[in-house]
Amino acid sequence: MLLSVSGKGCEIFAANRSGSIRWIGKSPFRPKHRRKNWYVGVRPVPGAQDIAEIDDQDIKYQMIRASGPGGQHVNKSDSAVRATHMPTGIATLSRDQRSQFANKKIARLKLALIFEERKQSAQDQSRLELWQRGRKLERGNEVRCYEGISFRLRRL
Repeated sequence: MLLSVSGKGCEIFAANRSGSIRWIGKSPFRPKHRRKNWYVGVRPVPGAQDIAEIDDQDIKYQMIRASGPGGQHVNKSDSAVRATHMPTGIATLSRDQRSQFANKKIARLKLALIFEERKQSAQDQSRLELWQRGRKLERGNEVRCYEGISFRLRRL
């Protein structure tokens, strides 16, 4: 679950609640469960404005000569295109088409696909880390403790 905190003093508010938090009480969602101590792990994550998207201004295109079969056309024109994302250094090459414009479009598409694949991989990794973090949650070393349905703060 993600929770957004904003306003004056929100950084201090969030910092005081980062770590393991214990809630003592009977869960209204699991009424027959015998547990009375429930733990949750809280940590800050970057906001959507902190995550960069691919921008066309960050891509540097290089026109190079294609290699391989193609007869006289290969040696006379720079139709292959290398697209490099400057902030990350990721580069793709397209030399399948005879048209420089088509190769530029394909190189850009390959770059976008690499970023999408990395984003998906990062999401999969974060889901796995979230699951593992729940399994490794520090019980008994809480930063805050709440009690009852009203979530009254309990002194540690």
